[in-house]
Amino acid sequence: MGCVEAVERRRKADGEIVYTVIRFTGSGDKLPALEMVGISMNEKRPGVYEGIRAARDGFACGLSIAPEWEGHKRAVLCFLEEFSDQIIEARRAGVSLTVDVAVEPEDLKPCPQVRVLRGDPDFLASLSAKGVAIEISIYLFADAATSREEEENLVQHP
Repeated sequence: MGCVEAVERRRKADGEIVYTVIRFTGSGDKLPALEMVGISMNEKRPGVYEGIRAARDGFACGLSIAPEWEGHKRAVLCFLEEFSDQIIEARRAGVSLTVDVAVEPEDLKPCPQVRVLRGDPDFLASLSAKGVAIEISIYLFADAATSREEEENLVQHP
């Protein structure tokens, strides 16, 4: 097995801060190339590629549910290294790659202090060198305990 532990596809909210995946996105004429990249990934580490998503727009690989952000960054960097050839092939085929860091409402509630997901220059340079974007998805759901003002504050000052 590579340097990234297998990540269960269904996220369990039992203390994790975030859930990180990498998405390989493309549709139409890019689907055959996406499938070939995924098959090649499975030859390197069986089970990392689970097929094209139902939306027929690519696939995603779970990277980390580590309790600390540093663990997520390490998992991303290890994945970039382990699957470097497949990433290059995907980029040549015109596939878009994005690391998506999902922060769910239950991740925010137990910690009233500010959480910082820092992208230091070396980390960002490693992503950029491979042509991989990063996005941080913060899922906010209004409920009785969360006011609109609190939501806006989280969006403006993550």
